[in-house]
Amino acid sequence: MLKDDLAASSAEKELFNSQNKLRTNPKSMVADLMVLEKAATGSKQADYRESINFLNKMAPVGALKWSDSLAKSAADHCKDIGEKGISGQ
Repeated sequence: MLKDDLAASSAEKELFNSQNKLRTNPKSMVADLMVLEKAATGSKQADYRESINFLNKMAPVGALKWSDSLAKSAADHCKDIGEKGISGQ
């Protein structure tokens, strides 16, 4: 979670960068999913196949731009609803 100085952790940056890679090059994940599909069984294999088919059809979209203030607001919101036990269900 973001600290008061608004600096994103390395895990947050890695997740954000991975999301942008997937947005701008959807097929970049297909090879990894194919490996996982081969190791899976039953319905899990079908789930991987569905994801692969989706990514192969998906058109690239623009990358997102990181916003420290938006990230801080989201972190504050998560902390607020978590303390209240609100889950969105």
